Amino acid sequence: MASPLLTLEHAGFHYRASRWIFRNVNVQVSSGEVFVILGRNGVGKSTLLNSIIGLLSLTEGKVILGDQDLRKLSAGERARHVAYLPQIEGNGISYTVAEYLLMGRAPYIGLFSSPSADDRARVMNVLQELGIEDLARAQIDRLSGGQRQQVGIGRALVQDAPLIVLDEPTSALDLANQAKVLLKLRQLRDDGYGVILTTHNPDHALMLDAQVAVLGAPSETVATDKEAPQLLLGKAQEVLTSDLLSKTFDAPLSVFYSPEIDRKTVHITGLEEKPPTTLTLPS
Repeated sequence: MASPLLTLEHAGFHYRASRWIFRNVNVQVSSGEVFVILGRNGVGKSTLLNSIIGLLSLTEGKVILGDQDLRKLSAGERARHVAYLPQIEGNGISYTVAEYLLMGRAPYIGLFSSPSADDRARVMNVLQELGIEDLARAQIDRLSGGQRQQVGIGRALVQDAPLIVLDEPTSALDLANQAKVLLKLRQLRDDGYGVILTTHNPDHALMLDAQVAVLGAPSETVATDKEAPQLLLGKAQEVLTSDLLSKTFDAPLSVFYSPEIDRKTVHITGLEEKPPTTLTLPS
């Protein structure tokens, strides 16, 4: 079994002592695995994600990258373990795509050094791998949302970190570009990367055959600290049920097996219009 790339041990975070966002979270993510942080808007998905990568400091517990405590690593050392892709960026960024990707090599370039020929070759290889080499000289802020997200994934790959972390990678994309991003994430998993992402779409967790942390799960599904919000951990295929998701998202959701795609999927139900009731008056 592969050694874990990331381990959360008894992790907890609060902004105020009386308001825990999560508590006593124990998770391992290894090579070739996807971990999805799932929940509706505002339940703390980004808070958990930012704690994992060190942008926020845990209130209790610890994060282990490989076999090292995250708190003891420099920013450069962290960048060699984790490549972080925030929600779609690019507004106001005037760099070309090639220049932007080259910045992903920063953890390997000395303070007073310049990118090497190998660094530039790595950028071109990633552009070709993603099929976007024609964008190399394009300005980032002139790209579409789908193109920016592909470029963001490219920068993460250029960084050569074994763990890739993405915050809502499909939130601003149309369906076609969502599909491209999800297929790429599945390919990265199959290539041996560890992948962590947040989403409010439970079908993404099923599509990626992921481990899942469901924030805001109903209290009867999991025993947890009374002071902390409900959080359910498990395999998406096993723990994501119609009842759980309907209560978590406060919406009529149905999980069922689809033979056409050979997996479970999620649909919104209960939206069908009912015919108006016809009243018959006594004669």
